[in-house]
Amino acid sequence: MKKSNSILEELKIDWGGINMMYQIKLIPIQTIIVRNRIRQDLGDIDELSNSIKQVGLLQPIGVNKNNILIFGQRRLEAIKKLGWKEIPSIILEVGYE
Repeated sequence: MKKSNSILEELKIDWGGINMMYQIKLIPIQTIIVRNRIRQDLGDIDELSNSIKQVGLLQPIGVNKNNILIFGQRRLEAIKKLGWKEIPSIILEVGYE
C-alpha cells in the first residue's frame, strides 16, 4: 500500500471558464470531517462492508482540500467498520475565471 497522502492520480481540466483539479490520495480516516448531510438513513452498512471486504472499494470517496466530505458517506462508514486507517479519496478543487 502507498504511503499516506501520496498522490495516486492527478487531473486538471479547463472547462469553459471553470477550472477543475482533482487528485486521488490515500488519506487518514480520522482526518475526514463529516458535516450535516441530506441523507439521514445510510441503509445497510454491514452489507456494504461485506461487499467491500469481498471485492474491494470500487469508488473513492470525495472530499475538498480541507478534508470535508462531499460524497461517499456510506462507503466511509463501511470502511470504518472494516477497521481501515486510510481511504482512497478524490480531493476536488473547483475555481471560476
